[in-house]
Amino acid sequence: MAVPGGLSSTATAACAAVEQLDDGPLAVALSGGADSAVVAWACVTVRPPGTVRAIHVNHGWADSPRLEAAAVAVAARLSIPLEIVAVAPAPGPSPEGAARDARLAALAEAAREALVVMGHHADDAAETVVGNLLRGAGATGLSGITPERHPYLRPFLGLRRADLRAVAEDLGLPFVDDPSNADTTLRRNLIRHEIIPELDRHVEGEL
Repeated sequence: MAVPGGLSSTATAACAAVEQLDDGPLAVALSGGADSAVVAWACVTVRPPGTVRAIHVNHGWADSPRLEAAAVAVAARLSIPLEIVAVAPAPGPSPEGAARDARLAALAEAAREALVVMGHHADDAAETVVGNLLRGAGATGLSGITPERHPYLRPFLGLRRADLRAVAEDLGLPFVDDPSNADTTLRRNLIRHEIIPELDRHVEGEL
């Protein structure tokens, strides 16, 4: 299907990125946040009717009911079926890593024959690289997030978080912000809110 006209440049780029994905059914990993809401919208916009559905993974955390409700609202707004999967991340020294592993396994199982489309973007990729380097990954950490690793697809790695949020707001998608993203005791959030902004300030000052 052709990308519709009258969209912002980021919305057009989002649709174009999804158009490049392989044919076949898609299952959007719908967290309830802005990024996944926009990738779900782009999939619905450019793919044939009936070929897109969504999966929400509930981790059983304090804010999970609010995120689940947002995912339900986004799916309803886009008229796509939504499957909700509950997981219990394994205990261990890295709650974030355990949650990620549980989430990816649940998405792959629920997707069945479909490809899993995720809303990761350029800022996520940068945060991953910095995190990898801080834990001593060396040159291998520069690979960041891969755009495709079957069955997971990440078409938005060339787009920025703020731009995608603006698209979600322009479209009136009923997303919510995950409160845990503001917790700077978590490594990724510390990188997002303190380390990368500081790097940006230094780089901008040298330009």
